[in-house]
Amino acid sequence: MHLPELITDLALKLIVASVVTLFFKKIRQPIVMGYIIAGVLVGPYFRFLPTVMDMESVETWAEIGVICLMFGLGLEFSFHKLSQIGGAALITAVVEGSGIVAFGFVTGRFLGWSPLESVTLGSLLIMSSTAIVIKVYDEMNMQKSKLTEMVFGTLIWEDIIGILLMVLMTTFALSQGSGSSDLLVTILQLLFFLALWFISGVFIIPTLLKSINNLMSDETLLIVSMAICFGLVVLFSHSGFSTALGSFVAGTILAVTIVSERMEHLLKPVKDLFAAVFFISVGMLINPAMLIVYRKEIIILTIATILGKMIFTPLGVLLSGGKLHTAICSGASLTQIGEFSFIIAALAVNLGLVGEFVYPIIVSVSIITTFTTPLFIKMAEPILYETVKKLLPSKLRERLDNGRPERTPSAEKNTYIKDYLTRFCANLFVKSIVLLGLMLFGITFLAPLAQMYLPIFPGQLAALIVTLALMSPFLSALLYFRKRHSSAVLIGSSSSRLLLSVVQIITVLLSIFAVFTTAYLILDVYILWLVLPAVAFVFALSRSDWLIGKYLEIETRLLANFNEKKLLEELESRANDEIDHYWISEQLWVTEYYIEPNSKESGHLLKELSWGSDYNVDVIKITSDKIPVIIPGGNQRLHAKDTITLLGVKHQIDMFDFIVAERFTGLKKEHEPITLKEYLKNQLTEPAENQLYCHSINVSKDFSAAGKNLKASKMRSDFNCNIIGVERSNHPVIYPDVRFVLKSGDMIWLLGGQNMIKKLEENNLIEHRSAMVETIEDKELDNMVAATAESADIVKAIR
Repeated sequence: MHLPELITDLALKLIVASVVTLFFKKIRQPIVMGYIIAGVLVGPYFRFLPTVMDMESVETWAEIGVICLMFGLGLEFSFHKLSQIGGAALITAVVEGSGIVAFGFVTGRFLGWSPLESVTLGSLLIMSSTAIVIKVYDEMNMQKSKLTEMVFGTLIWEDIIGILLMVLMTTFALSQGSGSSDLLVTILQLLFFLALWFISGVFIIPTLLKSINNLMSDETLLIVSMAICFGLVVLFSHSGFSTALGSFVAGTILAVTIVSERMEHLLKPVKDLFAAVFFISVGMLINPAMLIVYRKEIIILTIATILGKMIFTPLGVLLSGGKLHTAICSGASLTQIGEFSFIIAALAVNLGLVGEFVYPIIVSVSIITTFTTPLFIKMAEPILYETVKKLLPSKLRERLDNGRPERTPSAEKNTYIKDYLTRFCANLFVKSIVLLGLMLFGITFLAPLAQMYLPIFPGQLAALIVTLALMSPFLSALLYFRKRHSSAVLIGSSSSRLLLSVVQIITVLLSIFAVFTTAYLILDVYILWLVLPAVAFVFALSRSDWLIGKYLEIETRLLANFNEKKLLEELESRANDEIDHYWISEQLWVTEYYIEPNSKESGHLLKELSWGSDYNVDVIKITSDKIPVIIPGGNQRLHAKDTITLLGVKHQIDMFDFIVAERFTGLKKEHEPITLKEYLKNQLTEPAENQLYCHSINVSKDFSAAGKNLKASKMRSDFNCNIIGVERSNHPVIYPDVRFVLKSGDMIWLLGGQNMIKKLEENNLIEHRSAMVETIEDKELDNMVAATAESADIVKAIR
């Protein structure tokens, strides 16, 4: 019986790899290096063992290995962890990456390589090895140090830079021979499709997985996940992009789902097998004789890698505000080339950006720096750091040891405005991506489809109507941005408020342009006929509460899908805590201000001050010599010597503090902000009629407000309360917009006084009263209540 060479070759590779990796495990060295050595032993350049016969199958196995590796990397990737590590690691990675590319370019030109090969070389030297750093840090018990956060944050950003390099290499290879403008267009197209695939994928795939979750056994989950992976690989390949990029994007989309950990567990044996095959294939491409020929290049690039990392990584840490000690130790930790560089190097060789001789050189440098990294990490503090300290002038050393100084209030104020601009640009980018995607969908799919069944003009008109209907919620939300996020700019000088006008003009013009362009491309009629209808359509969109509600529903679904895994982890981690709904405890804050006799705010109605619409803070209580006003309405008048209690998210509360310092000089802050949970606890010593109560109600199908937006539901006026949050699919919408539409299954959190509790009981929405957030433990309440003189009344209110 004839056995296919594919099976024979695979058997040979795995047998040799098992022996070599067991030996490497015994001598406590990275298994990846064992795979590479095994590849050299079964490769065509080593004559003392049987050799793989079908080299084409090797390339196929290697391609599958790259796909599985990148899919696994995507599954492990977390945008939430990325946001937690802050900008310091990003600055470090960018400075390090830029410096290493320049250093590698100079080194390549010194070795006589072409400019393209030298730039590619610099790119390959960026990637450090997460596996090596983890191994050394575990051995030295450094997992929880501040240094570790910086190093692993930088490693995450390096992985992202590696993905971008793969994208740029593919784009450049496809555009060779074209002008720089064509290359820029190709890059923009790629970024557009990446963003569109990710947004649509996060919106669709987690929703689909939840709908079929009851059918998901381990076997079907593995098949479905691999189907999504290879489906995107084929899609990216047909679009002209690399298969590795497609598998990574598939992994990042699935990483946000609640089944991602199950996927990782199920995929691990598959990933380990094909990763082993890939690294064995890497070793097979190494000709030991060529290592002798290129020994000078290997030695020089090893030195360049270590020096480059030791120079530019500390520079990045220092520029990001880190201390000198952290900078030196971070540089020493990253003095190696990681296995990710093998994937990028293989891509560069396949695209013809570098010669085949670069591949074994990079692998050799990686092996050498793998063995030198532990030495540099161990000598970082006692030798490198102390030596640098002695060489630096005393004033400079003291400054670098102290890190970045704290920000001044004016700098903090500028930060708020920068955050607003960042938010605006991100909002503009996402909306533009979605609008352009829907526009292309209408032009390339809907219009031809409609014309198959209708005459030309009616078909075009039908396609235009459907396309604009799909675009309308996003256009309406784009126009609404100024009202939704304007408070950050209002704390600046009067000139900075021009930003609001500029933002409004940009959004209006972009909306008109999107409508106009869609109509022009689908209808193909004379341009001037479309301007006035486009303007009228955009004006109508800006007045539609219903469209804002539809957009908020889409946004909530997208955010719930994107945060699905994180929200479930929060829920599980707090299962035994006193607060299940963490956002009440951590994100809603309360502050109090005293209105001085000379205050300009004295005598004004609350609605005249517009604090809620302008600054996103709500007055939840007004205390004076008379009975406190709980959840005051807009017609409530402020008086001198009143104490006003405000509620908002921490960011808005802090921002309002700046506004008070600049504009409301007659307001005096009574105390530093505290969480809503703390405030509710502290008020237990007050009479029951003076207290605020927090309660949740569930929206059922027969609930009168189901299917209505908050404004139409009239819940605030009917129950004398503030709606402080709505939970949908575990996702909290804090301070929801009045246009937010309630759906069956939502949980609404209300804040109000005794009157609210009474009306909720009358409408059979609650069974008993709750003076605190429902999940506070009874023992804690009993201890607090027993300490008060009015315990009997308060216990009655609580129970």
